Amino acid sequence: MLNGFPPNDYLVAAKFYDLFYNFWEDAGFYVTLAKRTGGPILDAMCGTGRIALPMARAGVRVLGVDMNDSMLEIMQQKLKRERPEVRSRVRIAKGDITSARLDGPFALAVLAWNSLPEITTLKGQQMALMNISRHMKPGALLALHTDNPSDVRPTWELFKGTGTTHDGSQVSMYSTTVKRGKNHYDLEFRYEISRPRKKATEIRTRVGMLFPTRKQVAEILESAGLTVVDVFGDYDLRPCTPRCKYMIFIARKPWRK
Repeated sequence: MLNGFPPNDYLVAAKFYDLFYNFWEDAGFYVTLAKRTGGPILDAMCGTGRIALPMARAGVRVLGVDMNDSMLEIMQQKLKRERPEVRSRVRIAKGDITSARLDGPFALAVLAWNSLPEITTLKGQQMALMNISRHMKPGALLALHTDNPSDVRPTWELFKGTGTTHDGSQVSMYSTTVKRGKNHYDLEFRYEISRPRKKATEIRTRVGMLFPTRKQVAEILESAGLTVVDVFGDYDLRPCTPRCKYMIFIARKPWRK
């Protein structure tokens, strides 16, 4: 533990995840791809099901894979509140996406919103994409999002917002971005928790991130046997320029000859 922050720790913060990562700007993009491919879908590093559940509601079968028990438990609880037909389309599996053996093959694989950079070596990122590719059908698509490293900068502590949990607790989140090396950052999170009739508490977590360049992502995808067909700079499908904030890659596994 460094400076009070456990490294890459979602165990203590998983129950707050949906309070602050409840945006939908990318969900429609993935749902459209899911409908186009028809499934089944691999949602790699699925977290609490932020993307998997909308795809299942759209009528497509989804496998959500993550290695964090706390995240998957929350996804399971959310799934219980869905309609029976939605529940029937979702499977959940615990596994490391760099090596997990999965029940495929898949017509679409998704690595949403900076999941890939949480694998903090280029070798590990390559292993993840190679493993995903092995589980894809010929002609299948892969969609992944990573922030453009040229847009990521160190910050002082920033207030990210306040949310209310199911037990009535008020949680305020603050984040700090610390540069550790070339395109390698630590995202440090501090949660101030005020509970009814209880003493306020604080939780700190840290997540290491390695943001690959556009060239590096393209090279890793190629080494995984995938061909880049589009790179968007936002979810309105604008082309990615050197100054774009996001890099949203669409790659295809070649059809068999």
